[in-house]
Amino acid sequence: AYIDGILHKLSQLGPKQVVLTGVYFDEKELGAATFDMERNATEYVLTEKIPGYYHGTGDVFASALLSGLLNNFNLERSAEIAVRFTAESELRTIHSGFTKRTETDINESLFFLIFANNKEYNSMAKLRIAFSGIGAVGGYYGGMVAARYQGTIKADIFFIARGENLKAIREKGLQMQLGIRTIHTAPALATDNPAEIGPVDYLFCCTKSYDLEENIQQLKPVIGPETVIIPLLNGLDIEERIHNILPGQEVWKGCVYIGSRLTEPGVVEKFSLKERIFFGNKDANKDKQTELLKLLMYARLNAFNPADIDLRIWKKFFPLKNVSD
Repeated sequence: AYIDGILHKLSQLGPKQVVLTGVYFDEKELGAATFDMERNATEYVLTEKIPGYYHGTGDVFASALLSGLLNNFNLERSAEIAVRFTAESELRTIHSGFTKRTETDINESLFFLIFANNKEYNSMAKLRIAFSGIGAVGGYYGGMVAARYQGTIKADIFFIARGENLKAIREKGLQMQLGIRTIHTAPALATDNPAEIGPVDYLFCCTKSYDLEENIQQLKPVIGPETVIIPLLNGLDIEERIHNILPGQEVWKGCVYIGSRLTEPGVVEKFSLKERIFFGNKDANKDKQTELLKLLMYARLNAFNPADIDLRIWKKFFPLKNVSD
């Protein structure tokens, strides 16, 4: 109500749209809000603080946010663009050798990251999502999704791993090193026994393609009649190979663009500035695909559900194939 009052008072001065950034909620969260006079519509986002290592990061964020709004993006999309732009700008500045601010200065100037106060998102039913293969790819994408939904009523995230990696995740959780940030998270359950999890809504397969057949056989306890399998593997025949083992199972194609590695058990480093995840199936339920797209985007992932997923996979596969040849 307090924020609404400020927005409406400012709108009386005559602007078509009022934007507030850096709204203080508590020690962990900031927020942003807009009021559009023409649509009589108010939007909000709540955000988690992350450090601003240089003077002016807040100004950079605000400028990018306003640019998104002026280009007719909604507040959430504008904030997502602004966060990515600001974080990449900071990372490039660090790589250029500029001295970072003191810890005291950093604590006094923070900008924000994740989106929480969206009615459509908050109305989603709780989902069960499993990631098999918690390495460079599965560790990053599974870790980001687990970090976003850990302890929430939106989704339970499960990791299927093995060996020393599983032991480290069980003991200390998963650590993700993302340039200037480090994120610690833990799944609802980390196990090498899929039967301990049971059927899930979505299963992301992130093992190597040469392990696919053996991996799918081992994963049968988490695959129910309604489970959607999404392989994030290199290759053009992945869907066909899965259907050879599980005829009639719903499989969506997927591919990722990311530079990441498992540096030690339980620790994943993302060293590329950007990442992208594509998934889809032209014959599958579009509403269900949109549901997953939103869930991934709210996990701060650069997710896409293209109309032609086959074209996207071909574009990725052939450069890799040409190099290997």
